[in-house]
Amino acid sequence: MRISGLIIAVLGWFIAVLSTQVPGVAAQLAVALAGFAIAGVGVVGILNQHHLKRAFWKS
Repeated sequence: MRISGLIIAVLGWFIAVLSTQVPGVAAQLAVALAGFAIAGVGVVGILNQHHLKRAFWKS
């Protein structure tokens, strides 16, 4: 779970960085926002859920 969240977050940032290679401002914006959304899902959706399941205050 933790590894998949990290991979998805890094993949999302990689997509956002690669948006500089896309021709057209609107397409660049769309690809960058998609990358940020994917990274957000990786961090907030997956990594946060993993953290909440194994939080130190729940032991």
